[in-house]
Amino acid sequence: MERAAHEGTAGDRTDHLFEEYVEAREADELPDALALLERAGPHSEDLNHRMEVYEALRTLGRDWRESGVELRPPLRAPGRIERFELVRPLGHGAHSRVYLARDTELDREVALKVLSPFELGTPDVRGWML
Repeated sequence: MERAAHEGTAGDRTDHLFEEYVEAREADELPDALALLERAGPHSEDLNHRMEVYEALRTLGRDWRESGVELRPPLRAPGRIERFELVRPLGHGAHSRVYLARDTELDREVALKVLSPFELGTPDVRGWML
């Protein structure tokens, strides 16, 4: 019982940090993503995943609340972003992660790049990647 309460508290903290990130992005501010991840502690991977999915949907012009995209679990497991079914990770770098994905509209395999939330705040990087 005590363990479940602790997990709920950690989840609530991660939810709060993600909401803080989204509020800043929706106000066109650049949140300190590294500071938020540090505050997330052992749940930083979950928070980082949520921020990456949020930014991917934002890049597509979609509202994450209306998209139906699950913000959990981490992207390393098969999942879905919009019309793309994630098959497996292909690699990652300082700015992004790349996944083998299936484009369900075009019925073909594609490489899907998900930019790091740290990079999307700069207009130069957004322009270069889009």
